[in-house]
Amino acid sequence: KEEFDIIVMSDVLEHVDDEKMAIEEAYRVLKKKGKLIITCPNKGLFGFLDVDNYSWHIRQFSLLYKFIHKLKGRDVPKVREGYRNKHKHYSLSELKELLSKFIILKYKRNGLMFNYIGNNIELFFRWVFNKNINFKRLKYFDYNFNFGKFSSSIIIIAQKNNN
Repeated sequence: KEEFDIIVMSDVLEHVDDEKMAIEEAYRVLKKKGKLIITCPNKGLFGFLDVDNYSWHIRQFSLLYKFIHKLKGRDVPKVREGYRNKHKHYSLSELKELLSKFIILKYKRNGLMFNYIGNNIELFFRWVFNKNINFKRLKYFDYNFNFGKFSSSIIIIAQKNNN
């Protein structure tokens, strides 16, 4: 059912249970020569600092996870959709393989570590002081710079290949 000219998957792919199925569905509903735009975490140098994976790692030890929330005087939260699994990071070659039915028109990698640093500081303030403080300026400090394979995020523009 080719219905869409463009599909944008901005910070989606790393949260789905089956990324191959998600890409297949995008391919199915894109019109001939339709475009797919994907943004996701790149397997960069500082990916180990991804705060979305801290909770996942801690949840693997359910007693510890429950204990931490009890210390904070709150109920254990339900795991949100898209956060049941580890937050995935992708290399360019992995994305090219996933997008084998597409023609890669353009890609860009950007950021290095300030997004991770900002997210970690925000997490610290949330856990220690119960304060939501935004460090947006810090998080995007290096976002306009391409650090190649060391970058923290990747953007791909691909076109449906009807051959």
